[in-house]
Amino acid sequence: MGYRSVALCVGAVLAGLGVGPIAAADAQTLGPLIAISGGDPVASCTTDRAAGQSGTNFGGTAVEPWIAVDPTRTGHLLTGVQQDRWSNGGSRALRAAVSTDGGRHWANRLPRGTSACAGAHYQRTTDPWTAFGADGTAYFFSLLFNDANANNALVVNRSTDGGVTWQNPVTLIADTDPLAFNDKNSLTVDPLVPGNVYAVWDRLYGPASAFRAPGGSDDRAYTGAATFDGMDRARAHRSNRKLAAATTPETFGPTYFARSTDSGATWTRAVPIYDPGPNAQTVGNVIVVQPSGELLDFFTLIDAMGNGSISFVRSLDHGLSWTTTAEMATVLTGDAPVTPDSQQAMRSEDIIFSVANDPADGTLHLVMQLAPSAGAPVQVVYLQSRDDGKTWSAPVVADRTPANVAVPLRGQAFNGNIGVGPNGALVLTYYDFRNDTGVGGEFADAWAVICKRSATVSCTMKADWAREWRLTLAPFDITQAPLTDSGYFLGDYFGVIGQGKTVWPAFTAVTGPHRTGLFTRAIQFP
Repeated sequence: MGYRSVALCVGAVLAGLGVGPIAAADAQTLGPLIAISGGDPVASCTTDRAAGQSGTNFGGTAVEPWIAVDPTRTGHLLTGVQQDRWSNGGSRALRAAVSTDGGRHWANRLPRGTSACAGAHYQRTTDPWTAFGADGTAYFFSLLFNDANANNALVVNRSTDGGVTWQNPVTLIADTDPLAFNDKNSLTVDPLVPGNVYAVWDRLYGPASAFRAPGGSDDRAYTGAATFDGMDRARAHRSNRKLAAATTPETFGPTYFARSTDSGATWTRAVPIYDPGPNAQTVGNVIVVQPSGELLDFFTLIDAMGNGSISFVRSLDHGLSWTTTAEMATVLTGDAPVTPDSQQAMRSEDIIFSVANDPADGTLHLVMQLAPSAGAPVQVVYLQSRDDGKTWSAPVVADRTPANVAVPLRGQAFNGNIGVGPNGALVLTYYDFRNDTGVGGEFADAWAVICKRSATVSCTMKADWAREWRLTLAPFDITQAPLTDSGYFLGDYFGVIGQGKTVWPAFTAVTGPHRTGLFTRAIQFP
């Protein structure tokens, strides 16, 4: 795979930046729309035997960007990308997109051993997660699995030249048991302990018949872990547990953890660190390192009755041991948006969340989807903790999506993600349908809203989230995005990363009929 540069995607990008008027001397500025992904590097690949697999493959689609920045080099960015998404889970390949000039130009590679099209013995791949160490080492964490059987594995690649070349992956866990599926992995580099890297995920285990496919009038059962990826299994668990708990076999979904102390060269054996018990599970695990050195592993906890919460466990010894009782940050109801005109399903961040912390003072920031009241449109809400998670502010709607009296579902906001910028400023990204016309499609835009924390602004009030930017240049038809078994899909998460006075959000947008691309726009603080 050659190292190719991706230029600006359309001439219209040069014509208009979509920048609103600058209201004050300290207002932010928004850079041009830049394509992170371009072309289809696996269009000619036959190694994965895509034509013989189940489901529908959406060639030319790129989704679910996770972006990281190199602390040793200004403007050196790395984004993980799903390439050619399948309708029933996973993609044909993962890309590592690299920029060395602050996101103005990007080059793409396929990290070796991350899919059949990149030399692995697995047909599909998903959940790309990227990170940089304090020494500039780059990491790429991915989930591999087969359509033909239940085999699945989690692997970590590393690069010592900033993502130009990637070493062979290290396998953290591999399962051939048809009852087991590892899912929703994330990786965190410890900024305080050189060489420490933490990997975390959930491992679902139980008879496949205990999980049912969410959505659809038949609510059909499926036959194996390879048919649906873990997020669909988690949604199925949540949506059906209250009805099925008394009649289905037991299932399990503990959090698993592995650690490296030598910058990813070797890893400890994967072990469970939190077990919610029978017929319960975690999903969306993410570790945050506090300034004190304490580790907090956040996850969505789905209990045996299908109730959800954002919860966490702690480690005071860099992951050697963890608290056994989960602490709850907030209830998570799993509210999901639908398209505003025809009410079609969308796969969104309904059962997961976004979390970040301020490395200076340790303030924790959480974002999730929530319908503020029964029957109300889904919104993006924010809450924070200033005491290491012991207490939390009340959730507050942070998106600036206007209500729509005529078509209330055009007032939905969804897929919220949070990042920390200079001096603790917060950048929250999301999508909404405010510019939908109801003609020729279901039209969405991507947005960013900013809260500048200060002695008088806490970000816990809606009025604190005052400055909004439109990230897309024009609305796109979300029904042209990949269609999964749980709805139209842009990604389960979208990274937002800051360095110095710049914040880069990464997001997905439709670029043509059944085509999606990944984009960024630099938000520059004064």
